[in-house]
Amino acid sequence: MSSDIERRFVEAFVTAPKRQRLLDFFASPKARWKALLELQHFNGDIIDARWAEPVTRAESTPESISQRLRQKGAPDDCYIFSNAPSLDRRSMLLADAIQAVHGVGCGTVISCIPGALAFFEGELFPDEHILHRTKT
Repeated sequence: MSSDIERRFVEAFVTAPKRQRLLDFFASPKARWKALLELQHFNGDIIDARWAEPVTRAESTPESISQRLRQKGAPDDCYIFSNAPSLDRRSMLLADAIQAVHGVGCGTVISCIPGALAFFEGELFPDEHILHRTKT
């Protein structure tokens, strides 16, 4: 299940030049750590800006982030993949997940709706985005 969620995230939110590399890393149990390491350094070359909404400093609270995700249809449960081993491959309630991830700065994705809605936090504050894939 986790590899499918990760694959859908990469297919939906990663730029075309970086997509296959990350798909290959996530598909390999031995190379998965490389994909997680890349999460720390997501930037304009990796995240597809068409689907990324930056979280401003003023909005950067667990409550505000949870509210924005809920407004876009986030369910109660979500899946986390992260460069932080204590968070990686965990399913949690959305509010608990945001609380656990916020401010950790390890390169983390909270997948709310696989391939359609996620929250990303990178290693440097403020490096947070709501990733929302809308129909084109």
